[in-house]
Amino acid sequence: MKKKGALSAVVFSLSFWSCGEDGSPATPTTVETSNTATASVTVGLPPVSGTIPITYNLHESLPAAWTGYFATAMQNLIALLPLNTTNFSTLTVYSWNDNITEPYNNVSGGAYIGGSSQTDKWMVLEIPNAEFEHNHLHQYSVIAHEYFHLHQLSVNSSMSTQAFSIKWLMEGAAAAFESVYTDQYYTPSDQTYFDAQTSVDFLVDGDPAVLESYSSSDVDQNYSSSVFLVLALVKELMKAGYSEADAFKRVLTTFPTQNPTDSNWKSVFESQFGFSVDDFYNVVKTSSDYRQLPVTAGVDVNKVRPNRSLTVQSIFD
Repeated sequence: MKKKGALSAVVFSLSFWSCGEDGSPATPTTVETSNTATASVTVGLPPVSGTIPITYNLHESLPAAWTGYFATAMQNLIALLPLNTTNFSTLTVYSWNDNITEPYNNVSGGAYIGGSSQTDKWMVLEIPNAEFEHNHLHQYSVIAHEYFHLHQLSVNSSMSTQAFSIKWLMEGAAAAFESVYTDQYYTPSDQTYFDAQTSVDFLVDGDPAVLESYSSSDVDQNYSSSVFLVLALVKELMKAGYSEADAFKRVLTTFPTQNPTDSNWKSVFESQFGFSVDDFYNVVKTSSDYRQLPVTAGVDVNKVRPNRSLTVQSIFD
């Protein structure tokens, strides 16, 4: 979930292609738009993800180029992570440019997953006009971030009912997926979207557990600190013999499918990863594998970044 006005720190002033699954450029799909709160968009967009029917409301305030990129992104994401009706039954997408007044009845601005009931979910994407003006990558990456939350809700009933709310494992996972996806499809090959997630707060050095709560937003700019913990967890699994792709899959998908809750997540964590949460936090706080030298100088984000050639297909196929 991303609040209105939250921007990543890095701007790439370049033109970007959306790519097909084989990495080749794909022509953006034509999408109809609407300026009413009730009209649906169906042309050029997948009408279903797995077993979840989707209704699209893309406002005419959005640039035509963006709606084309959105259509291609949804095709890619649905092919990669289809949603099923285990925990919710419908999805409605609302998106508009923030240079207008919120156009849809009872739908607040921002970027988030919400809903009118437990079974009917919304994906809300209010895109800041400044991101269009400056060709900011966040206008694309936010699609992957919010869709990944839908994947989490689809596979984990505890997340769907808010019985699981450990922030770094929810938002850190979504933001890490967002960055891998964005690097694969949009970011120039000599750069990385993980550059937007380098502001790991010094409080994390002493107490990573602070990131378990959503009240930690002031120490988690762009979810950088949560992403750091997720990437460190991936590295710990790689030390245990997992490939990088398999380690990501275990964190991003295998763990949530075990249906952890706020009361049992630590035992689920240990059974899935082979070490306790406390042991993991201690390694993050003390090991030179994750810290600058001397280790008291703080964490080193460069030590946890994934291979630039990592693809989302290698993680989830």
